[in-house]
Amino acid sequence: MPQSIKSQPVFSIRNYGAVGDGQTLDTPAIQATIEAYSQAGGGTVYVPAGNYVTGSILLKNNVTLYLDAGAKLSGSQEVADYPAVDSRWEGANRKTHAPLIGGDGLENVAVVGRGTVDGRGAFW
Repeated sequence: MPQSIKSQPVFSIRNYGAVGDGQTLDTPAIQATIEAYSQAGGGTVYVPAGNYVTGSILLKNNVTLYLDAGAKLSGSQEVADYPAVDSRWEGANRKTHAPLIGGDGLENVAVVGRGTVDGRGAFW
């Protein structure tokens, strides 16, 4: 685990209950980690090796999402895991499904590391 990135504290999603077994929906644990450390002023949300199934993750200000080597975020294949949000689609404002990783009006955010994000787009 990195000691710090940009002098921010580092917090593992495993401490919030993420399993990383490729079966369990880890969205609640990942989002809880992001929320907690955004509210505390920011930090690095550490994703250790494992296969984490997730729906939409909303990044927050001052949070770095760090995917370690061997870590994989796999997009859930359940439509319900991507809530409807206001967005633009094909040039028009409308409701659409939230993205796998997103946010609105964010400052000082990053997704870094040697891990993988697999949206499993064939499902859509």
